Amino acid sequence: MLTTRFTLICFFYFIVKTVMAVPLHTETQPAKITAIYSADHFSAYLPEDHTNTQIRLNGIYTPSLNGQCAKETNLALKAKAFVTEYLKNAKVILLDKQQHDKNNVLWATMYIDGTNLSYVLINKQLGRKLPAPKESWCH
Repeated sequence: MLTTRFTLICFFYFIVKTVMAVPLHTETQPAKITAIYSADHFSAYLPEDHTNTQIRLNGIYTPSLNGQCAKETNLALKAKAFVTEYLKNAKVILLDKQQHDKNNVLWATMYIDGTNLSYVLINKQLGRKLPAPKESWCH
């Protein structure tokens, strides 16, 4: 009986942990996007800090607007347009796993209404997961 109860508690904990998209960290903070430079580079106002900052997405690279070929540039424009539309409908934008680099850019995981934006871009083939070696977008 005790083992069954423990198993059920573990099962439900696993389900809740798996389904929850937004991690519950104290370092998570809301953001208001003020500019979109590319699919993985933004400017945002952070209400908790009362500051404006530049943000780059953790764990992903996207095609460059200054691409090495027309295919990369077109894909970068498509990715930026997708992110612009995706953010337009956002109700809650949260940043997690944040760290400033030497240029004071905030590297963060961005959650849009509970969904990791990097994962959305990767699933739409508009971005690739790091730390895998960067491959050309031109093939």
